Amino acid sequence: MSVKIAHISDVHWESRDDDVSIHLGNALLREKPNFLVFTGDLVDNPWKIPAGKKWLLELCQRAGLKAETQLLVVRGNHDIRILGNFGFRPLTGLIFRRAFREWMKTRVQAFPEHSLVFLRIDSNPVMWGFARGHVGWWEARKLRQELSRLAKKLSGKEGAAQLEEYTKIALVHHHVLPMPYEGGDRFLLLKDAQRLLQLLAEKRVDVVLHGHKHRAPYSLVTLGTCGGSDRVMEILGAGATVKKTDHDPRGHNFNLLYIEDTGLRYVRQFFAPPGEDFRESFNLGFVSHAIEHVHRRALQQGYRYKSIRWVMVIDVEGDRFNQLSYDGLMVTEPGVPLREITPPPYKVATGHLSEVRLNEAACTPGITLKISPHSLREMAFRIHLPDTPTADKPMRFTLESYDFNGSALNAEELKKKFPKRLTAMEWDEKLIRVPVDEFSWVIRFPEEMKFNEGRLPEFEVLDDAKQKHDWLTRALQPCFHYSQAVHSAVLAIHKPPVGYQYRIKWYVPEGAKSPRAAPGPEVAKSMQFADMLLESLNMRKPEEELPELIAKAKRVLEEFLAEVVKHLAAKLNDRVNARELDVSYMMYDEGTGEEPAQLRVVACAGKFSGSFWSFSLEVGDGNAGRAFKSGVVRWYDRSKEDFKDQAYVGISGQVPHEFLCSIPFKVDAPASMDFGVLNIGTFSPIQASQLKSLKKDSEMKWLMQQAYERVLDKLLKICDISFEAEAALPPKEQG
Repeated sequence: MSVKIAHISDVHWESRDDDVSIHLGNALLREKPNFLVFTGDLVDNPWKIPAGKKWLLELCQRAGLKAETQLLVVRGNHDIRILGNFGFRPLTGLIFRRAFREWMKTRVQAFPEHSLVFLRIDSNPVMWGFARGHVGWWEARKLRQELSRLAKKLSGKEGAAQLEEYTKIALVHHHVLPMPYEGGDRFLLLKDAQRLLQLLAEKRVDVVLHGHKHRAPYSLVTLGTCGGSDRVMEILGAGATVKKTDHDPRGHNFNLLYIEDTGLRYVRQFFAPPGEDFRESFNLGFVSHAIEHVHRRALQQGYRYKSIRWVMVIDVEGDRFNQLSYDGLMVTEPGVPLREITPPPYKVATGHLSEVRLNEAACTPGITLKISPHSLREMAFRIHLPDTPTADKPMRFTLESYDFNGSALNAEELKKKFPKRLTAMEWDEKLIRVPVDEFSWVIRFPEEMKFNEGRLPEFEVLDDAKQKHDWLTRALQPCFHYSQAVHSAVLAIHKPPVGYQYRIKWYVPEGAKSPRAAPGPEVAKSMQFADMLLESLNMRKPEEELPELIAKAKRVLEEFLAEVVKHLAAKLNDRVNARELDVSYMMYDEGTGEEPAQLRVVACAGKFSGSFWSFSLEVGDGNAGRAFKSGVVRWYDRSKEDFKDQAYVGISGQVPHEFLCSIPFKVDAPASMDFGVLNIGTFSPIQASQLKSLKKDSEMKWLMQQAYERVLDKLLKICDISFEAEAALPPKEQG
């Protein structure tokens, strides 16, 4: 479970600024931390401890925290010495011990639900030493003993993580490291800082939180060792949180330490200049360390990649071609077998997926692909390996696929796909769930998509809840670039943190206005035509006779189909089985605007036509949807293996067509208008070869003439709709 820790210090209650206290409470309530850590100097003098405690407990209450379980406290020199300089700890520290008895019971406090342990270290000497600190051998010994007891307790507890796997945070008042440019430390220093650093390194402490000097430095310390791995610690100071004077030059301060389930650990620092609210001072320090920590932890999964390269090309039809190359696959633990991996499933929010194929030329011999049963918009698959890949014999494979109709080329298209989307933006994203040394992603946009200055493609990182991860997004922003020269967005990350989704998004240009947006009597007639057929379709009830208008439309299609059969039989000098052919007519339905616009079957005839009535397509989907979107006749031939020829959406529960021709009824005069799509096809391989003869130029002209005269003209007539001008030439054939 991810955890957020707020860190404050050096309140000095008598010298507090009440306005800043209010801002602090509001800020903590807004950030919702899981814990509040206080690292000393609650007051100026020990006898004010009761009043200071009341302030601290009220702060917890305002922040929505339970002080009994979510507050951690260590004492500072002012809490046990007069003016922070004079006193005898057993006597002058008595008030603090009594006031915070419940928070001082143990030096080591573990929270197994967060895999987190806090080490409370008392850095105040027994006798006076001005404001200097001293941990001493006794305190170090007690810490070692309590940590040893905790380790034994966890090792004997079923299901508990070992202490080595916990994040360890040390809380101490005095600063462990010197602070350059902040004056001398003669009367402030921690005298045995070396002893403490040695102890922290020995116990593999990850983070040290301190206060004392009213400054908020953030340091990363690497301690080299003679053998084994180096010890790395983050050391974070909190400035005076609400003290009127003598605070960090940037203002009053509190810190937030984030520890996420993925192993990502980072710090956000907040400052409030005098008279102002707290706001974040963004610091990209130690990003490489944070990312490396996640990567090392992810290696425990058992395997990794040297590189993942994703190339996405969006073409003029809005299809996205994807090529994902996985290189340098190897196990991270020698001797552990790995014969199968499961990449993240492919998903699209709109359009439909093609099949996924292995590029044999870019694969290790013997690798095979197994695709699980899937829907049009989601596909899961597994990669079978011929042997266990190792560092000496790594493997690679490349997957290729299409997201048909995956992108909108203009804002109007996008609105049809996503009526409820508030911004004219599209995106794609990649979940990284296996460690990889190098991840690169290129999106090439079609020339028809022109981005305006100030609205160029953008990059962001999402967490497991699909929410924007602000820190990672800002930290990795230098890894992203959009090139106007090659009209491409490029993302390249070294060791991308595992467990996050990487998203590239872009504004969809406005594009040309829809013909329906142009007012006029002719356009109104075309809309009336569609409305009449759709309203009649909505009146249809299963197992009952068709509504009169739909029944007439069906007879028109039957007459057209009979003419096609007659023509083919004469041309081919062969018998054509009319029972193996089907014909359907689809109309554009914008609906209520709550769901994507669709093409719906309003009339059908021929084989299996009984299952056509509930069939619909989003604009751009399938053979008919693509014909309607482009205004170009589309041919689907199941025998072809080219990706782009497989943009077909079948009827649920029905075998796919062997051959299908979709003819869009689009005219340019007297106005630009769409009248739907006529489909003619077959589920039979024999009849498919006969229908293919219609692709010849001369036959195509005949087919188009029959479609307009025997279908569109007759449908307009039965709807009692006429136009003064003749329609323009039929649409072009698919090139």
